[in-house]
Amino acid sequence: MLRLLALLPILVSLCACGGSSAAGGAEPGGTSAPAKQDLDFSPGGPIRDEELGEFHVVMRVSLEGRPLGELVFGLWPEAAPRAVRRFLRHAAEGTYDGTTFHRVVREFVIQGGDPTDTGQGASPYGELAPEATVDPAYRHGYGVLSFTEPPSLQFFICCADSPAVWALDERPISRLGHLTQGVATLEQIANLEVTFGKVSGERSTPLTEPVIEEVRVVRGPAPTGETIQRPPVDLRGAPEVVTVQEIWITFTERAGTSRVRRNRLEAEMLAREVFGRLQSGELEWEEAVRRYSDSHPDPDQPLPVRRISNYGVRRIEAQRAAVDARAELRAMRNELRQELASGLITSEELTRRQEEAEAASQARVKALFMERREDIGETGYADTAFKLEVGQVGLVEYDPYASPRGWFILRRVE
Repeated sequence: MLRLLALLPILVSLCACGGSSAAGGAEPGGTSAPAKQDLDFSPGGPIRDEELGEFHVVMRVSLEGRPLGELVFGLWPEAAPRAVRRFLRHAAEGTYDGTTFHRVVREFVIQGGDPTDTGQGASPYGELAPEATVDPAYRHGYGVLSFTEPPSLQFFICCADSPAVWALDERPISRLGHLTQGVATLEQIANLEVTFGKVSGERSTPLTEPVIEEVRVVRGPAPTGETIQRPPVDLRGAPEVVTVQEIWITFTERAGTSRVRRNRLEAEMLAREVFGRLQSGELEWEEAVRRYSDSHPDPDQPLPVRRISNYGVRRIEAQRAAVDARAELRAMRNELRQELASGLITSEELTRRQEEAEAASQARVKALFMERREDIGETGYADTAFKLEVGQVGLVEYDPYASPRGWFILRRVE
């Protein structure tokens, strides 16, 4: 069974399930399958570990008989020599030819290489012990090629930079290499329409599975020159991100608090009155927020803002900051506990420094945080926000589905 486990912090598992030999540090030599290419990558064979870096791999992919293009990968034998040797062995023997990408998760990975086409296939040569690394040069990111867990046969290609992808660095996963050419091909696969898998229950089974027609091992350096990153979405002139402030005006049934004591008609009349006075210039924005908003912003703090990214826009620096902040806090807590155990600080000092570090981390993440438009259930709110020019105000009408919490008056500030 293939499952994606997403928790906070995100913990992602990529597995290939099925019968296999016991895992071990060395790969059994065995008898190679009839060679498709005249290259022998079996352990102890003619190609030494130090020569593995002289090869690269080309995957030719099709969809319903139509060529999609090629995926070209440079390899990382210095990071995972046993895994890279196994991958090259399967590729040279033709194991991957005719297999499919049976799993597609747009913000995560595409996964394939299973001759059984079930997601449960395993290598006839047994499983390998994982060769994980903490070297940042081999971090998971867009275009990185890795073995599934356990490392033996199936592989995945990261098709996003996201918290789910970065969480893979916390798992014992053997990284095989990275894409050097073929972004257009990868994007065509990653953008395929998918449905729920019958076994996994995950929404990742492509309605039409792309076929790996051939995986070819080529001696020589992988061709480069292409920018390996996810292409930006075409917004047709719309802004990538908007930052708004809000006045929330609601009624008793939708307020969720006893502080609101007006009915629906009274709320509508108040919202239209405040909106009209703002448009005419009779009322200043900050005064209106502090007097009329049912969110009751803290009078001692600046007015809160809400940052929203447009459909398909990815703010990698903001997502990365949140992930890095958690890792930095864990490291600091461990360091402080060691200092406490050594008598260098008191328990009171430990508590104070932990609270200061957590506050600073939260402030840094908050400064970069933004919501994705596709995650906002209040579509009326988001639609209005993206129609505004900077400095302009707009009214979001109450609607049971598009704006179920009541009326909003928005002002775009960035």
